[in-house]
Amino acid sequence: MSAVFRNNGGTGSGSATFFVLWPDKFSYLAQCPVVLPRTGENDFTSAGCVASSAQLQNYFRTHRGGTVRLYVKTES
Repeated sequence: MSAVFRNNGGTGSGSATFFVLWPDKFSYLAQCPVVLPRTGENDFTSAGCVASSAQLQNYFRTHRGGTVRLYVKTES
């Protein structure tokens, strides 16, 4: 998973957590945190990670061709 982030605050760094969500629930199958590099105000950066868990693997085994949702939470 990857995303492009825009720094809407002052110069600094932050973090983001990517969540792989069940299709119909707001609970997650897997998650992965990333550190966002130091950027200036209104600058862009990208970050990504690979999320894996036994629960996610089992979901795809039992739901062939299934889809999941992605949610990203950022913090400064």
